[in-house]
Amino acid sequence: MHLKPPPKDLEVESIPCFICGSDEKEEVARAKDFDAGYDIEWRVVRCSKCGFVYTDPRPTVKCMLAYFYPEDYVCYQQDHLPPFTHAANQVNRDFGMKMLKEEIEKLLKNPNEGRVLDVG
Repeated sequence: MHLKPPPKDLEVESIPCFICGSDEKEEVARAKDFDAGYDIEWRVVRCSKCGFVYTDPRPTVKCMLAYFYPEDYVCYQQDHLPPFTHAANQVNRDFGMKMLKEEIEKLLKNPNEGRVLDVG
């Protein structure tokens, strides 16, 4: 697969852990995002406090929208789907967010009793 050079104005930011807010982390891997098509190696880190694994640094939200999730991103292209599919997708998203919130709240109360895998 041929990868493009990264955009010249690509901005990245270092972020604290999404789960506990800690800035303490250790690198666990480096990986390329072949879906985006850029020749960039991203650092994957593990939070030293709660064990959550995430990409850091990551593109800023502005750059994510511009280069990684453009308007023609496949997940945004639902105009060709029947109307009931849009409603079903919204119900699934709402239910999924509710379940995710409940699970994160459980983990925050008992951080040693579970793990979180964020994909996507």
